[in-house]
Amino acid sequence: MKRVLAFALMLLLVFSCFVACGDKDKEEESTTVATTVVRTGDGGFTDTVTRENAQSSLPEGLNFGGITIRYLARNREDTSFEISPEMVADEGLSDAVYNRNKKVEQTLGITLEPVLKAGNFAQKAEYMSEIRNNANGPDYYDIISGPNYALVPLSLEGYFTNIHSLDYIDTDAAWWNGSFVDECTYQDRLYTIQGELALSMIDSAFVMYFNKTMFESEYPDKNLYDMVNEGDWTFEEFKKLVVDIHTDSGTKSGEKDSGDIFGYVSPSFSCGRDGYPTAFGATVAEKDANGNISFTFDKQRNYDIWGDFYDMLQTSNGVYVNGADDAARTGAQEMFQSSKAMFITELLHYSLSLRATDVDYGVVPLPKYDDAQENYRTSSESVHSQFAIMNAGTQRTEASAVLEALCFETYKSVTMEYFQTTLKFKNMKDPESTQMLDLIVDTITLDFGAQFASSLQWPYPVIGTEENLASYFGSKQSQLKPFLDSMLNTLATLDS
Repeated sequence: MKRVLAFALMLLLVFSCFVACGDKDKEEESTTVATTVVRTGDGGFTDTVTRENAQSSLPEGLNFGGITIRYLARNREDTSFEISPEMVADEGLSDAVYNRNKKVEQTLGITLEPVLKAGNFAQKAEYMSEIRNNANGPDYYDIISGPNYALVPLSLEGYFTNIHSLDYIDTDAAWWNGSFVDECTYQDRLYTIQGELALSMIDSAFVMYFNKTMFESEYPDKNLYDMVNEGDWTFEEFKKLVVDIHTDSGTKSGEKDSGDIFGYVSPSFSCGRDGYPTAFGATVAEKDANGNISFTFDKQRNYDIWGDFYDMLQTSNGVYVNGADDAARTGAQEMFQSSKAMFITELLHYSLSLRATDVDYGVVPLPKYDDAQENYRTSSESVHSQFAIMNAGTQRTEASAVLEALCFETYKSVTMEYFQTTLKFKNMKDPESTQMLDLIVDTITLDFGAQFASSLQWPYPVIGTEENLASYFGSKQSQLKPFLDSMLNTLATLDS
């Protein structure tokens, strides 16, 4: 059931990793760390029968006699909707979240009390302090929800319970992130977990959109969906499609500008770049079959990836780099929506904006780096949720059952509602694009190095900004191993 898919996200140096997508808050967030997740199981997002017939791992008749379970979450609309139906704009999804919460309450004999606290990136320190202070009681949070750049440091400080020591969380179940469990367990210790309760992982996935009208005009004999399904969608094939697509508007004759038509528009930060290292299978630190962790950033393959991507940006007439700020992201979207760019890289929730336009678009995963790479890999930006059980709390066993039930019921009845009402059926005339969404969500992935990025100094520059990666790495190598050794030592000394 589990799959371990290697990946890494590129992160800016010295506790600054990735530049985020989205609003200003998200831009600041991913300068700290970007993480990714994977959903496992063989049901697939279109297989409603498998989901509806799923059976809970909890024992029948389990009842906690009316206790209150306090659930801490961030008060921001792109994550709090996971637990609070009042924060959901779509009526159908709001009802699904409400009904799920009520079912868990009634089944387990508990009252679920979501507590929403300010938790954008600028308030990260305050959010972490809220959790630290809560360890002193008396009203403990039982379940903690938050981004990994906040939860990982707290786990290393000993605030959370080892997931593997809890009675009721079935880490082998399809509703939990099997890749996450495999990759982030170290010496039988795992202090945060991800699963389908984290709906925010879906709409923050990095994907590639293409203008179908432009594509079919340029390549009437090609079918991009077939290319993806047959495993032939690689970086080399992507370059072939875009490098020569350029029509000069004459606004700045002989000079690229936003009035021209291009094969691909890419801001030099954020959504234009952040998904590629994961898509290409680049890694920073990996865990081998024996559980040993080692750095892998200095592989020749990584040098090749950075060099090839840099070369495409610098030498391709059909690629337009339009800046490195929020305005560049907005400008790239405007170019795509006005048919000035055939391809754009964005988050999956960008589809909600496209839905209101006349653009005939399709969506595919980012390409593999080469034919040697077995699978497509998709990453999600850092804002999405992970979960933990408060170590100081007196209801850890009960909290584990509630978290298990919430994730199971999300898998069974909420995810499909979310998928359908917010994403899946936005473009009914393009069922192939719907199939691509299934593939994209099923290939969202993560590795050990990205999960613990906030505790490591990262060696990578933003992809496409450095030509000679080997030289760039040379000055970083000696700095990295002490950080890794210190973190692993801390993990090994935590309560198991």
